[in-house]
Order: sequence, then C-alpha cells, then structure tokens
Amino acid sequence: MKKIIGVIACGLFLNTAAASSQVTDKEKVQMEKRIEKLIKKMTLEEKVDYCMVTQNSMLPE
Repeated sequence: MKKIIGVIACGLFLNTAAASSQVTDKEKVQMEKRIEKLIKKMTLEEKVDYCMVTQNSMLPE
C-alpha cells in the first residue's frame, strides 16, 4: 500500500501540472477518476500518513 501513497502523490502532482498546461477536459476528468480510485483503495492509516507528509512538506524551512 505504500506504493499507492507514492502513486497518489504523483497523481496529485500531475493533476496540478495538468491544470497549468494545456490538457483537455476529458484528460483531466480521467486523471481525477484514477486518483479517486486510488484514494478509495487506501486504508485510513495510509490517508492520515499521506496528509501528514503533505502537510509537513508545506512547512517553511
């Protein structure tokens, strides 16, 4: 399941990148659906861990 966290992190990054580049609405919808499927597969513990990682990465150094 640790791979899923990495995949979701990549997916979220790609989703952000897609929003800033020229990607069709269909591609954005497909990407969002894939991310939603991955999140549904994660356990609660993995979701909390993911939130903690992303929150800590946003802290100023």
